[in-house]
Amino acid sequence: MGGFCAEAAWPVQPGDTEQGRDIRYRRAARAWIVRHPGRYLALSAIRAYRLLGVEPDTWAAKYLWPTAANDRVFAMVYAEDAMTGGNAPENLRARAGEIEMRHALILKRLRYLLAPLILIALVVSLPWWRDYAVVTFPALSYLAGLSLTYAEIRFRELSDPLLFIPLAGLLAMVVFRSTELAREPLRPSRALAIVIRTLTALSPGSYARDDLPSAPISREEAEARLKERAKEAADLSFSLIDLAAADPQAVTLWNYPTWSVSASRFHEGIRCLVQASSDLSAEQYGGLTLPAPPFRALRLILRFVNPGGLREVRVEGRDPEGAVCAAWRWEVVADNLPPVARQHYVLVPGKPCWYFEPVAGEGRPERVAELRVVVQVVSSARAGFVLHRAEFSPPAAL
Repeated sequence: MGGFCAEAAWPVQPGDTEQGRDIRYRRAARAWIVRHPGRYLALSAIRAYRLLGVEPDTWAAKYLWPTAANDRVFAMVYAEDAMTGGNAPENLRARAGEIEMRHALILKRLRYLLAPLILIALVVSLPWWRDYAVVTFPALSYLAGLSLTYAEIRFRELSDPLLFIPLAGLLAMVVFRSTELAREPLRPSRALAIVIRTLTALSPGSYARDDLPSAPISREEAEARLKERAKEAADLSFSLIDLAAADPQAVTLWNYPTWSVSASRFHEGIRCLVQASSDLSAEQYGGLTLPAPPFRALRLILRFVNPGGLREVRVEGRDPEGAVCAAWRWEVVADNLPPVARQHYVLVPGKPCWYFEPVAGEGRPERVAELRVVVQVVSSARAGFVLHRAEFSPPAAL
C-alpha cells in the first residue's frame, strides 16, 4: 500500500537544517530512481492508481459521521496518546478503529461508483478539452505530480472538486440531456448587458436579421438555382484554399449566453460544432473563420451536422477591417433542412444558390481577406457543419 520507508529516514546530524536534509534526500531519491527506473515507474503507477482508484481516505473516514459519541472517542484517543506518549488504552483505540473502518467501507463503496465515472467523464470530455482545460489541467497536473513524487489519499481532496465538474457534465447529459439545469437561464448583470449591446451595435457587419422573401422557394427552384450556378462556374477557373495549412479559428457571434463553439480538424476538412444554451430569446451564432483571397466566386463542399438544430447558415467574405464584402444566408425551415451528405455550393456575389440568398450590401469581393461560415442554432441544440473543401475563382478570371 505504499507508505514510509524506515530505512530512508536518516538521523538528524548536529547543526543540520531542514534545507540541508531536503537537499540530501532529493539527491538520494534521484540517484535511486536512476538505479531503479523500472521500480520507480511501478511505484508511480501505484500512486496514480491509489489517487484515481477506490482506496478510501482514512482521515475523512474518521469524521464521516460526526456524532457527539464518535467525536468523543477520537478526542479521547488523541488526548490519551498525548499524555502517555502514544499508549492509549487498547479498548479505546479498538473502538476508534472500528468507527474508522466502518466509515472507510462506506467511502470505498462510494469510490467504486465515482472512480470509473470520473474516468469516463474525462474520456468523454476529450473532444471539448479546451473548454474543460480550466479545471482538468490543474487537477491532472496536480495528480501527475503526486504520482511522480509522494501521495497520500487525503491529498485527493484538492483534486476531486475539480474532477467532479466534468463528472457533473456527464451525468447532466445522461440524466437531463442538457448541461443547463437552471429553471431559467442566467442573465448578465445590467452593466454587462449594456456593454454587450454597445459592442454589438459598434461591430461591423452586424448579424441583425435582414428581410427575407415572404414566400419560401420550392425545392425545384432551389435545384434550378444550383444547376445555374454550376453552369456559370464551368466557365471559371478555381484554385484551392489550403484548409490543411489554414489556422481555423472558432468565432463566437451569439447573444449571451451560449455553451460552446469549437473548430477542429476532421479528416481533410474542418468541423465546427455549436452547443447552444437553453435561452429561447437568444440568437445564438457560432462558426469558424479562416484566411481567404479575393474571389469572383466560391465553390464549397459542406456537410451539416444535426441540421434539425439549425436556424440559419451564413457564408461571408470580409475585408481586413472586418466589413462584409459578400454574403449569403440560408434561413432553415422544416421543408429545406440542410443535407447531412456532402453537397457542392457555388456562391457568386449577388446571386442565389440552392437555398442560399444573397445578402444586400456593397459587393466588393475583390477586398476579401477572410472567409466566415456561421450557423445559428436553436436553443439547447448542438449542431454545426464540416467544411470539406473550399475553392475560389480569382477576380483575374473575369
